[in-house]
Amino acid sequence: MAYSPGDIVIAPFTHTDLTEGKNRPVLLLARLPHYEGDWLGCLITS
Repeated sequence: MAYSPGDIVIAPFTHTDLTEGKNRPVLLLARLPHYEGDWLGCLITS
């Protein structure tokens, strides 16, 4: 799937103890150069 800056996607985020986590919405800001498939994103919270 092709993503664009401004897309909102669901991504897994682990808790600080790294034992488990939850899927959370993320706003994609920019594709990272030199890293295939990596994005700069911003976690969306309430």
